[in-house]
Amino acid sequence: MLRQQEKLAGVASEPGGWSQCARAAVLDSVARSFRSRPPRKSAAAAVGDSGGDEEFRSIGDLLLRLGALALTPPREIAVPAGTVAEAGARDAAVLIVCATGCGPAVVLQNIAGALAAGCDVAFTSFGPSGRLASRVIEMLEDRVPAGHLRRLSAADGWSLPWPEPKIVVVTPTAAFLNDRPWVRLTPDPAPGGDGASLVEFYRRLSRLPVGLSALSRGGRGATMSAMSTSRRPDFDIQLDVQEELEWTPEVDPASIGVAVHDGVVTLYGEVHTYVERTAAKTAARQVKGVTALVDELLVESVASLEHSDTQIAEAIVHALELRPDIPKDAITVEVTGGYATLGGQVGWHYQRDAAGREAETVAGVLEVVNNVTLSPRASASDAAERISKALMRNAQIDADAIVVHVNGNEVTLTGRVRSLAEKNQAMAAVWSSPHVSTVHNNIIVGP
Repeated sequence: MLRQQEKLAGVASEPGGWSQCARAAVLDSVARSFRSRPPRKSAAAAVGDSGGDEEFRSIGDLLLRLGALALTPPREIAVPAGTVAEAGARDAAVLIVCATGCGPAVVLQNIAGALAAGCDVAFTSFGPSGRLASRVIEMLEDRVPAGHLRRLSAADGWSLPWPEPKIVVVTPTAAFLNDRPWVRLTPDPAPGGDGASLVEFYRRLSRLPVGLSALSRGGRGATMSAMSTSRRPDFDIQLDVQEELEWTPEVDPASIGVAVHDGVVTLYGEVHTYVERTAAKTAARQVKGVTALVDELLVESVASLEHSDTQIAEAIVHALELRPDIPKDAITVEVTGGYATLGGQVGWHYQRDAAGREAETVAGVLEVVNNVTLSPRASASDAAERISKALMRNAQIDADAIVVHVNGNEVTLTGRVRSLAEKNQAMAAVWSSPHVSTVHNNIIVGP
């Protein structure tokens, strides 16, 4: 069995990347080697770690779970085209730096989790991580195809195999990207769950904008981005977004990272609830100079594990029934793995929006997909004129800078405004028209 798995790992690689099947086979083969280790009372002394055979088995169980997750398709991540690195490309490389105090389980969780997610991994460790971890790492290095796993040391001059890997610093309790924690870790792998959040972390990490690891506070990316002299510097925008997050009571700013490139703000990290995620995005949009927002925030899955999908769906339905502004029985709800999908048809956009925001407040919800549609609406010959007047009445909008084009029930907005908040205000004003079913907001944010 072991030889078959090793053979599979060696031949299942794909051009330009390392296949899911090969990653799973390597982790599985190493895991079974540790789980089948013959019991010996002297195990702890033999490897220099406490725990003995029980630790061998728990490490094996961890690797088995991570191997299975390697075959699980990643969740869809909505980010603008052209701003992310393709999964499996060299931009998916990660440098894992394990700080002093990290035990064998923490070290292995991150290395194996990154491999399971499809990342190429370089790693180094400060302080002893245990001979048990060293043995597992040696076995992984022997079985991982060349170029996908590398241990850095002074002997090789600390040379990195890739030009700009994402840099993750791992402590005994958390994994950090730049100066912000992304995921909380469990030192003991046995009660630590199936590792899904850790694998998802590295999968999302591989899809972040290229060069994001240089965009932390004071990083070179914050001052070297190309921009016009009239645009606010990225570093100033980054500081203001961080301060706005600290000013927002619904948000724990310590768990959210902020990156800025040419005015485009990326929020990343792990938040406690979907409500906190929404509040963080709202706060970032309000900052002067923000031209677009990329949401890479994860909602921690603890609450979804405490509530079944049925319980979450029932809670959403009950919450919608209590809203007087949402028509009764107009919204359908489907929940899978904490991901809620809303369907049905309502008369107004504000009702659709209210349904989505209400679903976000339910405990256990990780994501809301709002597929509610609007009922058919009659077009009007003076729709463009009435929308333009509505924009002019709004004190927060420079109506002279916005062009309104109407085609039946579809409205397209173009022009240039001063802030992302103003752009969103213009869109909200259009949705108040009784003749609109679709809005294309092509307004540009800039000086």
